[in-house]
Amino acid sequence: MQDDAIVFSFSGGIADSHELNFYEAARFQYAAAKLIYKIEHFRQKGIVLDRISKKIEADIRVSAAKEGSWELSVILEKIPNIAQCTLKVPLTSLFSYIMNKLKPPSKGKELAMELAQIELSRERERTLQSSEETKRLQIMADILGAKEATAQQALEVIAGYSLPQVNHLKPNAIETEFEKDYIQQELLAEIEFEKTSEPIKSVLSSISDEQLVQLSDLFRKHSQELALPLRGSANSLSISLGQSDQKVCVFDRQSLENLGEVNIDKTPTYIEGIVRAYDKDTGWGKFRNEVQFIKPIAFQVPMSIKKKKLAIISEALRSERIGASFYFVRDASNQPIRLILEDIVSVDLPK
Repeated sequence: MQDDAIVFSFSGGIADSHELNFYEAARFQYAAAKLIYKIEHFRQKGIVLDRISKKIEADIRVSAAKEGSWELSVILEKIPNIAQCTLKVPLTSLFSYIMNKLKPPSKGKELAMELAQIELSRERERTLQSSEETKRLQIMADILGAKEATAQQALEVIAGYSLPQVNHLKPNAIETEFEKDYIQQELLAEIEFEKTSEPIKSVLSSISDEQLVQLSDLFRKHSQELALPLRGSANSLSISLGQSDQKVCVFDRQSLENLGEVNIDKTPTYIEGIVRAYDKDTGWGKFRNEVQFIKPIAFQVPMSIKKKKLAIISEALRSERIGASFYFVRDASNQPIRLILEDIVSVDLPK
């Protein structure tokens, strides 16, 4: 993978004539420039800037637009090498990782799961099947067995149906051919991202939950400007890296506007589990409840109660099981992504 450029490509609408609305394009470029420089500073120093108030050691340029849709190549002319940075990854990989981490989940995986449930319930009515159909049914059985679909499985299921066939099985699931193509492009981009990020996954996973929250806030602050060209000039935005034409991230207007978007429950929920870790300086910890969460989930103690709750959190760390009330923080698909502690209700509960 080439690590010398981040390429933004708009498609659909007047973008297919190599044009964008002047105001929308200017605002997009300004937002993208701020994001890239702030992410580069995070890569170098491990600190997420709220605003750029000093020079960042990076020479980043743009090239003239090329033929084909509307494309902007951001050239990383001169930036510190990996050894000089706090986070030992290329800027291109870090940028695509954060975009994918904060992007709302693809509709394609959920749709593939629903189609699998419908098709397999009808399988007993069939007598003869083609080899392709048998393969697709096996993929569907694997999806239901795992209770989730990978991007590759979802792509193979959805690509095997025409738009009328999809809507025959699940009425109004996809409205247009554009939407079906977008879902497939989104899944292809996720497959490519997983492939290119695999060698540095362990480094990327070292980004703390607290840093991800800061990065989420940063991207959310600029998401409306980034999505401006998708309000009238174009239908989708894709991102590729270096000289490769392979997309690592694809957005429509809704998914880009919802980048990093979170919702906090209005009322707390009581749950029991184990406090696995807690950093008294940052106010972040890990909470384990195997029934509600597959793996330990991050929790945050608000600054206003951090000092007051230190003694009971310390006691909770020594306990085998506790009961606590948390506010759930959810992503755009309503899945819990972290917790905010309201109170620890009881400690030393029976296991």
